Amino acid sequence: YIGEYLDGQFNGKGLYKWSENEYCKGEYKMGIKEGKGEVRYPNGKKYICPFVNGKPHGIGIFEDEKGNKKEIE
Repeated sequence: YIGEYLDGQFNGKGLYKWSENEYCKGEYKMGIKEGKGEVRYPNGKKYICPFVNGKPHGIGIFEDEKGNKKEIE
């Protein structure tokens, strides 16, 4: 994890990487993904959406490895 901390927990903007091509970046609140975020998968696909209590919430944009975008809920 590279980013802001508060009381030893992820808090603010940050980047959490599982591997070179797999990560989640965006906003965290007391260790939980909260607010606007982007998840990138090892195959090059990504999902940009709001997060509430650590889970995707509402309408987001899914982008495949070729850059084609699709709005999903």
